[in-house]
Order: sequence, then C-alpha cells, then structure tokens
Amino acid sequence: MIIAAVTTVIPFLFMLEGIKRIGAERGAVISMIGPVLTIFGGVLFLNERLTPVQWLGCFLVLLTISLLEYRK
Repeated sequence: MIIAAVTTVIPFLFMLEGIKRIGAERGAVISMIGPVLTIFGGVLFLNERLTPVQWLGCFLVLLTISLLEYRK
C-alpha cells in the first residue's frame, strides 16, 4: 500500500496541483519531458546504450518543448 501511494497517488496529486497553478496547456507541454528524463536515467544509472536515432528523438522532443515554451 505504501509503494502504491508513493508511486501513483502522491505524484498524481502533485500533477493536479501543478496543472491548477500553470494551466493545462503548459502542464501538458512540460509533462512531455518525463519520458526523456526516464531515458537519461537509464543511460546514467543502468548503463543503457542508445542508438543515434534514439538520441535524435530525445533531442527533437527537447527542442519541441523549448520552442513551445519560448513562444509563450
């Protein structure tokens, strides 16, 4: 029960509070960085190796987020 609360309920409540504070559109854009951070965590802590295409995909996601945030 503790693991379920810590890994699902608490992050969900934080996400709802964040959306309330910054708005749904901006929250959706910022949430796109989650999978990229997970990939970087795998590279750093699990010694995973990424192909150039995967690195390019991460770069494109980060570039898109930057462009969307810059326009505001």
